[in-house]
Amino acid sequence: MKLTAINKKRINYTIGTLVSAWVSFAIYQQVSRQQQLEDTLNLVLTDWSILRVIGIVSIFILMLVNWSIEAIKWRKLLHQLEFISFSRSLRSVFTGISVSILTPNRVGEYAGRIIYLKEVNRLSGITANIVGSVAQFIAAGIFGMLGTLFYLF
Repeated sequence: MKLTAINKKRINYTIGTLVSAWVSFAIYQQVSRQQQLEDTLNLVLTDWSILRVIGIVSIFILMLVNWSIEAIKWRKLLHQLEFISFSRSLRSVFTGISVSILTPNRVGEYAGRIIYLKEVNRLSGITANIVGSVAQFIAAGIFGMLGTLFYLF
């Protein structure tokens, strides 16, 4: 059975809506189980200072920077397979993050990212994602050890 472009869009929007609802429900479940939630919310809503605002704004800016760097890395990993624009790469990263929240050990990140690839390149895309993850893990380990040595001495 051959899917038309309209049917693919409907399927993507349906899956996107279901994933969004599932993630929202999972977040609600996590938040509602917190002990002393009311006290924490009161503290967050009443204790505003300029440092707190700067901190929160900085967090959001750094999240966007991190995701942008991740999207650039994803584009670089795929450059020999197929061209992918920055916005498509960023959407791919966001989809991977969203799906990985719902799966153990971030396994869903691979499936979420390859959705935006041509069907021919999906298996190679998984391989590229694994290579990128291993390289990032090694780099984090090396810099973590260097940081530990710097801290100790």
